[in-house]
Amino acid sequence: MDTAIRLPQDFKEFLRFLQANDVEYLLVGGYAVGLHGYPRPTGDIDFWISRDESNAKKVFDVLVKFGFNSPDLSVSLFTLERSNVRMVSPHSRWK
Repeated sequence: MDTAIRLPQDFKEFLRFLQANDVEYLLVGGYAVGLHGYPRPTGDIDFWISRDESNAKKVFDVLVKFGFNSPDLSVSLFTLERSNVRMVSPHSRWK
């Protein structure tokens, strides 16, 4: 049985942006479970992001570079306690 995790290209590219910009994050949710040997179908990718101001700025910069453009997007959005941000690109499989 093949249990390799196959990430969509958009997800791979986004992970590369996070890594290249030294963002402090953890992969959580379905893909994280899959990497631990329990693959399950999922249509999204989930992250925990460190909320400090410096990291929030990095996340904001990554999203802008990745092509997200929303008037609601701000650095402070990523510093809020108990914040949950859902982003969907109309040109992406992230729906």
